[in-house]
Amino acid sequence: MESFIKKHVEKIEPLEQKRNLAWWNLATTGKEVFEEELKELEKEIKLIYSNQEDFLFLKEKEGSLKDPLLERQRKLLYLRYAENQIPKELIDQIVALETEIESIYVNFRPTVEGKSLSNNELKSILVNSLNTEERKKVWEASKEIGQKVEDKVLKLIKLRNRSAKALGYDNYYSMRLHLQEIDEKWLFEWLDHLDEKMRGPFSSYKAGLDEKLSQRYGISVSELRPWHYFDPFFQEAPDTASNLDSYYKDKDVAGISETYYRAIDLPVEDILKRSDLYERENKNQHAFCNCIDRKQDIRILCNLKDNEYWMCTELHELGHAVYDKYIDPGLPYLLRTFAHTNMTEAIAMLFGRLSKNQDWISTFVDSGISSNTVSRINENLLVFSRWAMVMIYFEKALYEENEKSLNKTWWTLVEKFQNITINKDRDSPDWAAKLHLACAPVYYQNYLIGEAIASQIQHYVLKNGASLMNATLGNQLKKLFVLGAKKNWQETLKEFTKEDLTASYLLSDISI
Repeated sequence: MESFIKKHVEKIEPLEQKRNLAWWNLATTGKEVFEEELKELEKEIKLIYSNQEDFLFLKEKEGSLKDPLLERQRKLLYLRYAENQIPKELIDQIVALETEIESIYVNFRPTVEGKSLSNNELKSILVNSLNTEERKKVWEASKEIGQKVEDKVLKLIKLRNRSAKALGYDNYYSMRLHLQEIDEKWLFEWLDHLDEKMRGPFSSYKAGLDEKLSQRYGISVSELRPWHYFDPFFQEAPDTASNLDSYYKDKDVAGISETYYRAIDLPVEDILKRSDLYERENKNQHAFCNCIDRKQDIRILCNLKDNEYWMCTELHELGHAVYDKYIDPGLPYLLRTFAHTNMTEAIAMLFGRLSKNQDWISTFVDSGISSNTVSRINENLLVFSRWAMVMIYFEKALYEENEKSLNKTWWTLVEKFQNITINKDRDSPDWAAKLHLACAPVYYQNYLIGEAIASQIQHYVLKNGASLMNATLGNQLKKLFVLGAKKNWQETLKEFTKEDLTASYLLSDISI
């Protein structure tokens, strides 16, 4: 097994590094040459993992390895190979379509009355405008991307399902959960539990919010529509009282992040030097962290503005980055990464919450922060949790392919989980405006699990003497980061917090 892994890493490590660079270059420039390079590298990597002889070798070795690190590497390789045991022509079709769709998202800019808007400009209008007609036009423009990609995304769903069914799964959704070591039955029982606990508190919060918004716009509550909230998907709680943006106005968001991470002994100066932080034409308008080489070439992409949204986002992305930075460099290549997507999301979310934290703002941004800010964290966790449920349940339905109208299904779930209504005659692929469904498939559950893990980790470190404001936090978190992917996510979480995942800390943070 040692020899097999050594030869495999010699092949895959340089290819993954080139692939990560191509993805970075595409995101920062939008150039077609990088789209083509990324497509070819993805195909080459997937072709390696489609080798049936290697797959059978890894399968045969199950249960025979006594070294736990060797067994974990075998298991991770087995899961990676399992997804790619499909014909080369199907791999080529999937990769080509995925790359094409991602490029469309990267280069899309909504247009209103002949003017092309950046995401930052669009969000600014949704936060500040009191003109319902203007808000509606901007919101509808943000959904135009859905119509551009709908047919391609549906074709991609069918191709992904073909690949999953060829491997014996009901559909791609079930396959991806299994390969992520997430039990589907457990996941939806857990979601049902959260829904039951959150439904009442959310309805109360939403009723109060709608009263404020109806007064803001001078309309009745029954006239409120999706464009009356402060972002295109109602992912975040609208800031109707504390005006957090005012504390970040004319502040150096990147500088604040750098100062904070230095204060908690997780310095990020090296990461920021390699990063791409400000918006420009043809650049990806979203944000992400990219560890190029599983060593120290770690970068974040942002489109920073002096507001709370981008403060939160940069803290979030740097959370991913410091996790990568402090993984034990002596671990084998295959284990030199985070324990699971939901674990790195947990750390990112733990830090992202700080932009709404009264004590943090007072310490690192503005000592004049008002006392009503603390409720913003609770509200935001509640609103995001309901939004995440829309995405998770919709994506499951998407891959089941038994829906007569996905457009209607989307709005049925929005109404169920977010208490938002849309005009009954609307029949547009608004769901396809969310790029995760095409470009980060079966990912969204990791955000919500990540929020629960973040609350559990925060409870543990604070109980054990850490402060969110100084080096005691970094010193404790390094004990988690250093573990890398030595164990699965459940075992890693239990080793660090001394208990299995529980939703109780998340519900407590929401004040339920």
